[in-house]
Amino acid sequence: MTAFDAIAGTARAGTLYGIGVGPGDVRYLTLRAAALVRDVDVLAFFAKRGLQGNARGTVDPLLAPGRTELRLEYPVTDEIPPEHPSYQKQLAHFYEE
Repeated sequence: MTAFDAIAGTARAGTLYGIGVGPGDVRYLTLRAAALVRDVDVLAFFAKRGLQGNARGTVDPLLAPGRTELRLEYPVTDEIPPEHPSYQKQLAHFYEE
């Protein structure tokens, strides 16, 4: 959805599920969480630049080929401390997208 969709009224309603994948082992997901991961239309996840993302890797065994994925590449994770001026600038740009 773009800002235009919100203004033009062409945005579609949906349901957003926030699923915690725990310590990184698919066997520890609840049955409900595993079912949601398998059944959602779009799987969105955060990932560090250049990496698959821990959450995405954890749920990989549950995903059917061709699943629509929305990779949200986080500009910083542990490279620079949050107090650094560059940290805030990079995050602001990320949230503008």
